Amino acid sequence: MKLTIIMFILSATFQLQANERTIARMRNIMDKIDIELDNTDASDQELKNARKHLRQSLNILIGRDDRQPNPRFTYTCVPKDDDGRNPYSLAAKNTDTLITTKIPGIVFATKTSCTAAISKKRVLKNNSETIICAPTDRDGRSPYSIFTVSNLTATKLSMTYSSNRSCATAIADGIETRSVFGTCAPKDNDGRAPWVAFLYNFSSKSVSKNGAIFNNYTSCRASL
Repeated sequence: MKLTIIMFILSATFQLQANERTIARMRNIMDKIDIELDNTDASDQELKNARKHLRQSLNILIGRDDRQPNPRFTYTCVPKDDDGRNPYSLAAKNTDTLITTKIPGIVFATKTSCTAAISKKRVLKNNSETIICAPTDRDGRSPYSIFTVSNLTATKLSMTYSSNRSCATAIADGIETRSVFGTCAPKDNDGRAPWVAFLYNFSSKSVSKNGAIFNNYTSCRASL
């Protein structure tokens, strides 16, 4: 019976539309699971898991999905002090609720510099974070640092550049693996040479220096 349940769950999950026969069969199997649990070891975790996944599939098919999907956001710029004037804060707009929320810690001198930063942002494929360049000291002015943005929270990484342009170049040139994002930045976080490769680890959320020291960005980039 367990194999039958598992095969049915897989087939039901990939159906594009629900029908009465499918729903009735799912409910019938759920009833059989309950009976088997009553007549056997009530701690049968495999059957309990099968019932749980079958219930989720049934809810999806009948339009009652109880799972909480991750919200999707688009980035925009709004006046920091809600007065229609400079400076501007980075904000995220929930595409479902249409609610716009300021992201604390990321402030630009003008709307132009804010929108320019958004246009150069990068979404990391392997951990769904967004990386973006923003003023290091949250005053809208240079120097710039790389920030990660996730769930409406911004975190400044220890990679600092003399200008927005050099920061954006480092983001664009960065290399992403399954575990890390690597790029080059000034060794002493002062926006000036020498340069060294930095690695941002997705699991630990930490940044570490890696490899040799270089006199210029080009040489460092070539080492990645």
